[in-house]
Amino acid sequence: MNKITVLSVLAALTALSFTSCKDDTQPRLKDPTPGSFKVFEPALNNYTYYLDPNSTIELVTSQPDYGLGTVTQYEIQACLTENFIEAEVDPETGTTLHDANYQVLLTTNTQARIQMSCKELAIAMCALHGITTDEDIDKWDNPAVSGVQPVYIRVAAYVADPKTPTGYATGSYILSNVVKLNRVQPYFAVNVPKEIYLIGNPQGWKVDVGDMPLSEAENGIGSDIYTGVFEFDSDIIASGGGGFRFYKELGNWGDDGAFPSIGANANDGDNVKVMLDEETLSADVDVVAGKGNFQIDNWPGGWMKITVNLIDMNANFKPGEAPTE
Repeated sequence: MNKITVLSVLAALTALSFTSCKDDTQPRLKDPTPGSFKVFEPALNNYTYYLDPNSTIELVTSQPDYGLGTVTQYEIQACLTENFIEAEVDPETGTTLHDANYQVLLTTNTQARIQMSCKELAIAMCALHGITTDEDIDKWDNPAVSGVQPVYIRVAAYVADPKTPTGYATGSYILSNVVKLNRVQPYFAVNVPKEIYLIGNPQGWKVDVGDMPLSEAENGIGSDIYTGVFEFDSDIIASGGGGFRFYKELGNWGDDGAFPSIGANANDGDNVKVMLDEETLSADVDVVAGKGNFQIDNWPGGWMKITVNLIDMNANFKPGEAPTE
């Protein structure tokens, strides 16, 4: 009996040893060493950067050592001083004691040779000077705001993980050094909600007329989620009326399977009849780059709220309320 017991224990220990070895050999993300992530001074830093909405400035960085092959996200942060200050939140009340003194540019990159959008940098610079809407135009008269000035840049690198509250893998977030762009000439630029346009039977199939826009929310600028509320007769969006689709820009019908058209299917004429839920009068549908129309035969008439999400490429139709003046 003792011999059998000893053999059983040895077998269990051996199995545990193999399990431990297996666990130890699983790929693991290594935390990068603080200070190891660098942004190099731009080659043209002795010249003045005249910001243009269609141009970029190249930033070259080192690559964080995560110990394994992974896609790194690079986030650009801009400040008017070399001292970046984080936002502070009261841990008891959750209220913001003060905001960060820097702006995060909207676009993240996945290459160590980063193409920084001049438009996004101009928007960030204006925001840092308190210019966030067209109504702030009076502040632009100040030469310290509108003239050539230095801007300080740093980059945050991380491995994205949507399952975490922060959006990045634990331990992967690392900040670079601060680089000074010596002379930057901004232009008046504010971040306004983007729009797409409903084009179809309700507005006469006029691709150059944007009188039925869907817009990003004021607090959702850059989200690529668009909402509009429209009044439809029951037959104007049905299959007999030809339906509708959406456009990212006006004036161009586009090609099958391509933007600017956003539709139910890729090809023109390949339409989809949407059946709304009988109780909620709502439906969720997929959208694609293309020219197939949406046709809704069981809409009773009235105000409809439409939301188009161009990140997840889907749309929602449901009853809405008449806009207030």
